[in-house]
Amino acid sequence: MYSFDYLAALAKAPFAAHGYGAFLTLSIVDRYYIPTISHEKAVELLRKCLKELQKHFILNLPTFSIRVIDKNGIHDLENISFSKQGS
Repeated sequence: MYSFDYLAALAKAPFAAHGYGAFLTLSIVDRYYIPTISHEKAVELLRKCLKELQKHFILNLPTFSIRVIDKNGIHDLENISFSKQGS
């Protein structure tokens, strides 16, 4: 996978995150990602990242739709939902 920034600098990377959410999630991915990560563990890792966003990001979205892109095509996974805080 390759990632590029707003200046069009291209770099090969095992994972990437973009936007303000990247400031909150890249450290989590860096800690838990391994090159041989299973599909199930990757979804768990995504859930950890989304929980961190729920806790610290200004936008508090209750539901996230998940798509996996792999060698077999594009697949929709079950949405990840969180209860609204403060309700």
